[in-house]
Amino acid sequence: MDKSRLLNYIRVGNSNIEQVFSALNDAQLSQPGAEGKWSVKDAIAHIAYWQQREADFLNNARGGGADRQYDPDYNFDAINAWIHVNSRGRSAHNVMAEYRKSYHELIDEIGRLSQSDLDDTIKYPWTENDTLWNTLAEETYKHVAEHLKPIRAWMGLVRGVAAR
Repeated sequence: MDKSRLLNYIRVGNSNIEQVFSALNDAQLSQPGAEGKWSVKDAIAHIAYWQQREADFLNNARGGGADRQYDPDYNFDAINAWIHVNSRGRSAHNVMAEYRKSYHELIDEIGRLSQSDLDDTIKYPWTENDTLWNTLAEETYKHVAEHLKPIRAWMGLVRGVAAR
């Protein structure tokens, strides 16, 4: 996939998150059950974490030295549980600000990549021999779509969803 197409898909995913966020009030954003036990806020915190992780991996790969470090032997379930616990006490607006920051950092990092970087299957070890563009697709717009599908279904069940 070429870089402009990848970036376009990521921007559409971001637009979809922004639409969901703006359609709900604070109580609705924090209400459990939007996606399993998670609230919309929890899902956005989850997406923000994994986007930030990709941005930091890219930053480190080009020698930028991102401040955050990640365990190379991570356990998805443990990390997701940690994200959920840590998002509970935060406001939806704080979580959304973090999401927006991760989104912009990732877009900036992708902008620095060449097409050969995106097509590479060896240079970026966290891709586990997949192309970088496919790994980025999985952690961005495909990840967003995966979480927004149940959230949108839940939104259809919540009264006054359009009221903000």
